[in-house]
Amino acid sequence: MLEGISCKSFIEFCHEMNIPCEANFIHNDNLTTAQEAFIATVAGGTILVTRLNVRILENGE
Repeated sequence: MLEGISCKSFIEFCHEMNIPCEANFIHNDNLTTAQEAFIATVAGGTILVTRLNVRILENGE
């Protein structure tokens, strides 16, 4: 995981809005219990992960 500006800005925004957020290295096994996930990139911005294989995360909002 690179400590990029997009990710750092997103985490700071979440903390300002009192939204729990953390960036961690995770193993594929931990994804089975994730409620929400996102990908932060410079080129693509913040992308909500709505599906992991066949499992849908939350409702994609």
